[in-house]
Amino acid sequence: MPGKKRQLPTKSNQKPEPKSNKGTQDSFNFPAVSSKRGLKASTELLQSHGIFTVPGVLTPAEACSLVQAAESFGFEHQSSRGPAFGEALRSNGRIAVHSPAFAAQLWTASGLDLLMQQLPCGANAQGLNPNIRIYRYSSGQHFGKHIDESARLGPGLATQFTLLIYLSGSNGGKGFPAHLSELRGGETVFYEGRKSKEVARVAPEVGLALLHRHGDDCLEHEALAVQHGLKYILRSDVAFRSA
Repeated sequence: MPGKKRQLPTKSNQKPEPKSNKGTQDSFNFPAVSSKRGLKASTELLQSHGIFTVPGVLTPAEACSLVQAAESFGFEHQSSRGPAFGEALRSNGRIAVHSPAFAAQLWTASGLDLLMQQLPCGANAQGLNPNIRIYRYSSGQHFGKHIDESARLGPGLATQFTLLIYLSGSNGGKGFPAHLSELRGGETVFYEGRKSKEVARVAPEVGLALLHRHGDDCLEHEALAVQHGLKYILRSDVAFRSA
């Protein structure tokens, strides 16, 4: 696939997970996720580049509750040594929480489970990685060009897609907190080939899910710097059973 021709790719998991803010489902106040059906995916780039988006996976209220829970829990700053060490340049806050219960709820209640079954790539999808991460980017912070690796979750079970759900953006609507609506910048950009040709650019929208292939088929991508406001993202991965 186009994303394989890279020189010295930098990886997203360059450091062990932070220990001081690595919690469990009992220590993080996850909100309930309302039942959603009939989600529609934008799949124009799925076959060619392994990328698709799904609006409305979380409501603005659910996104706001996750941000509030994350701020109460506390972020740890994450940085890197840079491309010279095979690490993507990054600067952002990060939380990692192991929660099989929330991963299962998000997978089923959001409607992602049914949606994946309708896509050619989703026949063997089993659920989400219970390692739930939340990232916070303030003005000037970014995550440079990198690839995401696959994770083995058990015998015959491994992740194949990154799941990102934006928790802030200008489309929150009436009553959405102003500090979460003022976000500018922070787009996720995908590249292919040796010349790093841009093939997709996704702007943050509250509740929008962005899914893309990772592992051997991962396109190089980056999170552009936030120009104004705060960007919050929930990160997990879609796990698949070996065919």
